[in-house]
Amino acid sequence: MRPKGKLFALVVLFAAVGLLTATGAFTTVEADRTATVETAGDANALLAIEPGPDNPDYVDNSSGEIEFDITNGSESSAQINLNATTEINGTINLTNNGESDVDIYIESEGENNGLVSFYTDSGDNITSSSASSSQNISPGDTVTVSVIIDTKNADLNSEEELIDIITIVANDADEA
Repeated sequence: MRPKGKLFALVVLFAAVGLLTATGAFTTVEADRTATVETAGDANALLAIEPGPDNPDYVDNSSGEIEFDITNGSESSAQINLNATTEINGTINLTNNGESDVDIYIESEGENNGLVSFYTDSGDNITSSSASSSQNISPGDTVTVSVIIDTKNADLNSEEELIDIITIVANDADEA
């Protein structure tokens, strides 16, 4: 005759092991899903970026990206003056095609990016690495951006680049 307590303990032990290994959890799942993703050109995007009205000759968008070309196609003339302040008004237009207000600002990268500033048509400096210098754009509104390059106190030569990349940052104003 076996003691009933040992048999009960053995049954409970096997039941506990069975429950631990049969939890129903899984580590991998595969499923086929389809998605449709469409892109829009700059003019039709939520934030449209287009050459501005005043100086479109300094803006090239033939490659699908907006590029500032201060030389205007000429390597020997129409370059930025050293030891001067150069203003290029109305270089790009930013249009809010979305349904809510956005706050925009422009970041730049490059060895001499501190010499280049971006201003809206209202005179607000939107050159920043934070949203503290942002410009609000309501749905359907357009802001014209100008460029100011100040090389007066810079030790530059005519071969140096000012900036490599600019990034236009647009944040939903309701989430700020």
